Amino acid sequence: MRVKISAKYIELLVILSIYIMKYILKLFAIVIFVTSCANIGTILGGDVDKIPPKIVKELPANFITNFSEKKIVLFFDEYLANTNIQNEINISPSLEKKPKVQIRGKSIEILLGEILEKNTTYVISFGKGIADLNENNVLEGYLYVFSTGNHIDSNFITGTVYEGLTNKSAQNCLVGIFSEKNISFDSLIYLRPDYYTKTDSNGNFTIHYLPNKKFHILAFTDRNNDYIFQPESEEAGKYPYLKSSTDSSPVNLYIFPQNPKYKTIAYRLINPYCCFITYQVPFHTVTLNNLSKNQIIHTQKSESLDTLFIYFEKEIRDSTKLFISTNFSSDTITIQKRTISNEKLNLHFVSKPILSIDDSIYIQSNYPIQKIDTSKIFISTIDSIEVKDFRILEKSKDRFEISFPKKVLTKYNILVHPKAFYFNENIFNTDSFKTQIEIKDKEDFGEISIEVTVDTFLTNLFLIFSDKKGKEIHRFKFRQSIEKFHIRDLIPNTYNVSIFWDRNGNEWWDKALLEKNQPAEVKVLYPEDISVRANWEVDVSWKVPLKDALRRFGY
Repeated sequence: MRVKISAKYIELLVILSIYIMKYILKLFAIVIFVTSCANIGTILGGDVDKIPPKIVKELPANFITNFSEKKIVLFFDEYLANTNIQNEINISPSLEKKPKVQIRGKSIEILLGEILEKNTTYVISFGKGIADLNENNVLEGYLYVFSTGNHIDSNFITGTVYEGLTNKSAQNCLVGIFSEKNISFDSLIYLRPDYYTKTDSNGNFTIHYLPNKKFHILAFTDRNNDYIFQPESEEAGKYPYLKSSTDSSPVNLYIFPQNPKYKTIAYRLINPYCCFITYQVPFHTVTLNNLSKNQIIHTQKSESLDTLFIYFEKEIRDSTKLFISTNFSSDTITIQKRTISNEKLNLHFVSKPILSIDDSIYIQSNYPIQKIDTSKIFISTIDSIEVKDFRILEKSKDRFEISFPKKVLTKYNILVHPKAFYFNENIFNTDSFKTQIEIKDKEDFGEISIEVTVDTFLTNLFLIFSDKKGKEIHRFKFRQSIEKFHIRDLIPNTYNVSIFWDRNGNEWWDKALLEKNQPAEVKVLYPEDISVRANWEVDVSWKVPLKDALRRFGY
C-alpha cells in the first residue's frame, strides 16, 4: 500500500529541519567560544606528559659576547607553571640586586637591575624554576651564558662534598668560590660567594665558565637559602688551598658542624643570692674571678650548658662585678641589684622511673644546699612498708643521692615534705614533692659488649655510648688501640656509639671554627643503631679507620 504525503506536509518538514540545523550550529559556536576562553589545562586521556619545556628562542642569543642589554627573554614550546622562579634564579658572579624575573605564558622575562662588570662572563641558572603548566615537569640544568667582553670564559672547578662525620656525600650543599682578594679568608667567608652552585644527589658539583683566576672554595649547607654562611646553624668546610680555575683536577671538601660566634646574651640577678649568665651557645670550661668582696659559694651549669648560675654567701645589696673566662671568651660584667622576689628552692628527681638494683637515685636542687632535715623525707614500698634505713649522700652542693637497701620487683614511693632542704634559714623547699620508682629484675634489662680496634692510638681518645636522642649515658677512655667495653643494665631501646679525640683535654667534643682555621676534633660514628633487648647481650666488633678520619678532619 502506498502512502501519499502532501506537498504542504513536506514543506513543513523542510522548514523544521532548517530551524534544527541553525540551533545545532549556534550551540556548536558557543562550545567553541567557551573552549577558546577557558584556562589552559590538562588534556584528559593518553600518556602522561613527562617532557619538560623546551627552549625555542633566546633574546639575545645564548653565549652572546659584548652583551649590553637590560632585558633577556626566553621562549618555550609550552605554557609554563607559575613557580617561585624569583627565588630559584641565580646569577654568577653575584650581583648586589638579584634580577627581576616574570613568567608570561610561554616565555620568561629577566630584567637586569644594575650595571654589569666589563669583560666578564655571567651565568644565569634557574634551579627548579622552569616547569610546564600541566604536569610540572622541571627543566633542570639549563644555563643562560653571556659575556660583556669579546669571549666566553671556559674554565671550571669540579669536585665532591662529603659530610665529615659520616663520610657520606653531602647533597644539595652550596659550594661557593671567592676570587682572590686583598681580604682575609676569615672575613671572606661571611660574604656572598662570587660564583656558586649546589651539589647533586651524589655530592658532586661543577662551576663552569670561570675566568683564569685563583679561588677560595667554601661549602656549606645554607639552610636558610641566603647564600651566606651562618656558623650558628650550618655545617661548613673549605678547600685548604687556593684553586686555579685552569686546574681541572677534582677537589674533595668535607663539611663539619661549626662553633658559632660567641657572645653573652643575658645576665642578671634572679634572687638576692644568685645571678645567672647566659651565652649564645654551650660552654664547657669556666673560670670565675670575683672582683667584689661577696664570696662565691657555688656555681651550677644548666642542663643545656649555655647558662651559669652563681651563688653568693651574702645578699647582694648594691652590685657585684665578675670576670668570667670560658673556653671561647672572656668578659667583665657588673650585676646590678634590682627589685626582685626570692626564687623558690625547687627540687626534682633526675633518676629514671625504672631502675636496676645497682642504679642510684638522685635529687637535684636549683640552690646549693647547706642543711638537710632527713625527718622530712619518707620512703615506703607500694604497700606502705616504711624504709627507715636510708642515707642522703652529697655528690655536689646541688645534687644528692638517696641510698637505701632496694629489692628487685619492688615499687617504692619517695616523699619529700617542706623544709627538708635549706639554702639558708630564709630559703628552703616550700612544697612537697614525690616520685615512684620500680626496681626491675636483671632479666628485664639488656647488655652490650663492644670491641673497638683503632688503626692508630691517640691520647685522650674516648668511646661515647648514648641514647637515640644523643644524650650521653656512658663514657670510656682508651688505654690502648684495642679495647673491649661492657655495659650492663640497659633499658631495652636503641642506642648509638661514637669515638672522639679530645685533643685539647677539655672532656668535650669541640666543633670546627672556620674563621680561625681550627678543625673539629676527630669524631667517628658507628654506622648503625644498636638495638638492645631484654635479657639479651649484644656483641659489637668495630674497626675504626682513625688514620683516614684524621686526614678527613684536616690533621
